[in-house]
Amino acid sequence: MHLFIIIRSCVVFFILLAPFFSMAKENVTPPWQTNIQGLKGLSYELATFLNSDKNSPFHFAAEFIVRNRINQILEKGNEPIVVAWVQPAFFDDENKTKFYWSKPLISDSQLILSSAKNPLLFYNLNSLKGKVFSAVAGLRYRTLEPFIKSSEIKRVDSIRYVTAIENVLSANKGLDFCIIENTTLNFFKNIDKTIINLNNSYVSKKPLNPLYKRSLLIPRSNKKLFDYLEKRLKIIDKDREWKKILKKYGQ
Repeated sequence: MHLFIIIRSCVVFFILLAPFFSMAKENVTPPWQTNIQGLKGLSYELATFLNSDKNSPFHFAAEFIVRNRINQILEKGNEPIVVAWVQPAFFDDENKTKFYWSKPLISDSQLILSSAKNPLLFYNLNSLKGKVFSAVAGLRYRTLEPFIKSSEIKRVDSIRYVTAIENVLSANKGLDFCIIENTTLNFFKNIDKTIINLNNSYVSKKPLNPLYKRSLLIPRSNKKLFDYLEKRLKIIDKDREWKKILKKYGQ
């Protein structure tokens, strides 16, 4: 899941990517969004954190949108938009020439999660051949796509992200593994221990992909917003309130 920000006038809308727009509110993905009382999600906390600047020319709010819609807005280029919790590779901008990019806000990686009753030892992509992958409907998994297309990995979709995880951990659905971000795993290990724990899960020691940094993407047409966020986020790593927020979500 990725957080997106659309700007109209002086209002900045944080918009969370969801596989299906009509089901967005049900398809929660911690730590970005949660259904735990008192913890709305790190995405909403980021909006609140930015709004704490009383001198800001912008106001930030959070809502959902699907990836296709984001692509359309970016292609048209006539509506300002900022994308959060992403990296350049997500938008084919490894050279950082298409968009402005903020400093990294958080580090992350993708891990292979399997059941403790049927642990999957992951060494490389060949370890996943012949396995059944529990995926989230509507999401693309770039690293696994070639193997899915060649039927070397069988993909089975669930509508909800949590369901995709639970179906693997139950060990009786015939599903071998799912992909989980380290940020999500930290939330479940440290905050909500009802789904993933040491007794029911096995997490690969080797990540599926190298460690990456999640940042804010700002289109080149939004220089004013980029300059503001660049200044606002310059010392975010040392900000006590931001550290408290990250800790609240297990990061």
